[in-house]
Amino acid sequence: MTSIGRFLGKLESVFSMLMWLAPIFCYGGGNDPVQFVFDDFYHYQEAIAAIDGGDEPQHAFARYLERGTPGLQQFAQTYAVDAASLSVQWQQHEDYYRSLMGLQQHFPIIEAQARDAILTMSQLDPGLTPKPVHLLIGALRAGGANDNTVAGVQIGLEIFGAVDGAPLASFADRAPRLTPAQIAPIVVHEMAHIYQEQLQGSATYVDLYTEPGKATLLALALREGGADFVASHYSGASMIPATTAFGLANEPSLWPLFAAEMHGEDTGDWMFRRPRREGWPQDLGYFMGTRIANAYYQRAQDKRQALRDILRINDFEAFLAASGYGS
Repeated sequence: MTSIGRFLGKLESVFSMLMWLAPIFCYGGGNDPVQFVFDDFYHYQEAIAAIDGGDEPQHAFARYLERGTPGLQQFAQTYAVDAASLSVQWQQHEDYYRSLMGLQQHFPIIEAQARDAILTMSQLDPGLTPKPVHLLIGALRAGGANDNTVAGVQIGLEIFGAVDGAPLASFADRAPRLTPAQIAPIVVHEMAHIYQEQLQGSATYVDLYTEPGKATLLALALREGGADFVASHYSGASMIPATTAFGLANEPSLWPLFAAEMHGEDTGDWMFRRPRREGWPQDLGYFMGTRIANAYYQRAQDKRQALRDILRINDFEAFLAASGYGS
């Protein structure tokens, strides 16, 4: 390649990077420390318009992904979202996906609530830096994800469409259950995970998922529940209110069951799947983690330091002992 060719190649790369970054600085003003990026949502609207105009769904959704923000690109990679999976969901649940466009009316309050909580939480430590928040449409794979990069917080809005009158009949017994009211708490929860990584350092944070034998039920419950405790401290709301209500009503009977399983790596009915136990809500492991974190917080003289400690948890057994929970 000639020197001119190399120069043009570098110029093209720089221009491409600027195009990726451009959407991030167009919401809330260029100096806003918490950027909310809605580009992917509006690109999905345009994909629907293209389909209505005669385009094939798979082609329209391929274009949607090609135009994706860094958040959508990361989300699609993590959860194997492609044009085919988006097309399948559209074909099976078209009315529901169309109804999601009504979520736009909730964006101002979601943004205001989450921004206030994130900014206040970021004051815990000078090393905490908010990352962009991307609101996108996926293939019903996950409601929230995070990355301590420009991909930031990623929210799959299709998980939150269970509003009154939503067209859910096509789902049978697997219909989405979350509502727009839960989006802001989940945004703050995912940002709390990013703050965990910033305080712990990436290598230490990732160790939980890569080091053999470390990802016990207790460790995962404290990683998730610790983030949720700190997030709800600042947002004033749990991201899993039904699970929290059930947990508080049944806490004395839940703890012995959790304690019997917490040293193993099987998350069982506690996390990441719908429980087999009759009457149990999903993600009670998150609840148990929040209760252990709460016990630690209540014991602490320095509450601000306690919140930092909760975000920094890496020795999970020692933290449980320090909390006094269950003893």
